[in-house]
Amino acid sequence: MNETARNLRGMVGVFIALAVLLAASAVLSRVLSGSLATATGLAIAGAKMILIGVFFMRLRERPGLIRLAALTGLAWLALLLVLVLADYRTRSWHGRPAEMSDAIAAPPSGNSP
Repeated sequence: MNETARNLRGMVGVFIALAVLLAASAVLSRVLSGSLATATGLAIAGAKMILIGVFFMRLRERPGLIRLAALTGLAWLALLLVLVLADYRTRSWHGRPAEMSDAIAAPPSGNSP
């Protein structure tokens, strides 16, 4: 088997794996709820990310600087996720407080043209 046929078989296999992960993500989003659904969804997304990075972007074959750039992008994404979650966890309210809802829903008082 020549190199092109082997490459094509590998790419088709990765495509099928991505399709299976997509189907699993869709089914599990309907079945699971709460934090288990979030954790499962993130795990499936991570698996898809690794498949795309290793096989379609061919990060294994790239020089070290390109792999470092990909790793830096992942580090920034992780940092942003940590900061967003820290902001969310430190808030004293989740959602919109009643006084804010009333202020937004009520029209401003005063002279309006």
